This record gives sequence, structure tokens and C-alpha cells, in this order.
Amino acid sequence: MSQKYAGAARPPRAPKQPLPPMSCDCHLHVFGDPARYPDRNPNPVHKSLEANWEDALAMHRAVGFGRGVFVQPANYVSDHTYLKEALSRVPRASYRATGIIDDSVSDAELLRLHEAGVRGVRFNFVRQFKMAPSPESFARSLERIRPYGWYAKLFIGADELPDYMEYFRSVTAPILIDHMGRTPPNHPARNVVIEMLKRENVWMLLGNGHRMSAQAERWDDMVPFGRELYDAAPDRCIFGTDWPHTHSQKEGGGPEEDALIDLLYRFLPDEKARRAVLVDNPARLHGFE
Repeated sequence: MSQKYAGAARPPRAPKQPLPPMSCDCHLHVFGDPARYPDRNPNPVHKSLEANWEDALAMHRAVGFGRGVFVQPANYVSDHTYLKEALSRVPRASYRATGIIDDSVSDAELLRLHEAGVRGVRFNFVRQFKMAPSPESFARSLERIRPYGWYAKLFIGADELPDYMEYFRSVTAPILIDHMGRTPPNHPARNVVIEMLKRENVWMLLGNGHRMSAQAERWDDMVPFGRELYDAAPDRCIFGTDWPHTHSQKEGGGPEEDALIDLLYRFLPDEKARRAVLVDNPARLHGFE
């Protein structure tokens, strides 16, 4: 039996204030048994463990999510074998995915990914991963996903974003900024992120705020920024847990899902906002009925 990520092996905890019905976890990763689904990235930040689709469903049932979006792990690069397997096993009406593509992905594979439930592509500009596409490759990928109506998900940090602003201004496809732009409190890039979010085609994932916080728990220093992001685009903000918290494997599995939801609730002013971020906005972006 393969070793599981600590975040997948622990019992999930539901939030004290329940999620609205049909809430969507818009960012989680699934990993198959490494013996059957090996890493394809020659320089992974960490070697994959297991956190399979059954573990993901168990977490969602316990926490209260009715929908989810699997995000292709960087470790698999553009090999979507396990992502397609997972999508084939979960309720089709309730799950979608975000893939990773480059010029090596064929047109036929793009169609297969769309039919499986992929609705966006993640582009990794974080320097640590060494996966940033060239301007030419990025443009080609955007053109190839345009007929499907997919979004471009930007995994990028506060230190990288100013270097790419001109790069992104010409993009007309929906853009989803990952993890609050990986922007710590009072970082100079904060205003850049807010200005970008004011564009009508730009969306924000209000997740991973704990990673930018200077605090070990509750992460109160991220609340003003979270509220500012929501206020800038209340109809274009969504949420994701980032389960199974692969970066926190050596920390006992990382933050509990109920604590992350509590942080999100402190970003949002009322029940209407919770329903927008957790239910209505994700449904529009991912085509849930």
C-alpha cells in the first residue's frame, strides 16, 4: 500500500458554520498510487504520495462540499492519465478539472480532456517550479483553448506578477488568479493584484491565505486583503482548499479544512456573499447546472 499525504490520511472536520448547499471546492489535487501513476516532472518540488479520488470524495462529504474542481498536479505535468481516471469515477454533474497543457498536447487530447470535464488550464509562473511557458507557447495555448471557452489559471506570486503584467493585459479569455496572487499583507504587489482584478475577465481564487500570513493560526492579517479582493469582484471570486496540502506534508498535513473555511467566511460580509463565492460564481465559471 502506498503512503498517503498526511492531509489525505487524517479525518476531515466540518466547519462550525455549515457550507451552503452545492458549495464547490474549486482547487484540490488528486494523486494516484505512485507505483501506477509516476511523476512526470523531472524536477518535482516534492515526490508524489497518494491522495486519490476516493479520499477526495470522503473529504468533501465530511466537510460539506457538493462540487469540486480537480487541479492537475505539477508533478504530472501534461500527463493527465490519473486526472481523467478520477473524473471518470466521480459524479459527472458535480466535478470538473483544470489541466496543464503545452505544445506536446495534441488537439485530439484537448478534446478528450474537454469531454472528461476539464474547463481550464493552469499556467505555472512561480520561479521555484521552473515551468513558466514562453510568451509564444502561452499565446499558442490560449488560442487552442479558446474554442472550448476554457479559462487560463495563473499560478503566480507577488514577486513575479509585476514582470508579467504586460504579458496578461492582452488576454481576453477568462483569467483566474490562483491563491490570492500569493501576495502577503502590505506587499507592494497588492495594488497590482487589485487593479488586475477590476478587469471584467479576471477572477480570483480566495484560497491559501494562510500561506501568505505572518501568523501561525487564524491568519487575521490576511482578512483585510481578502475583503478587498472580494469587494473588487464579488461576482468573480471563488474558493479552493488546496487539499491535500502537499507543501505541508512535513507539518502534519497542513491547515484543517474547517479553519480555511472560517478564514474565508471572515473575508465575506454576509450569507449572500458566501453563496456567491461558494456556489453561484463557481457554477458560472465551470458550467455546473
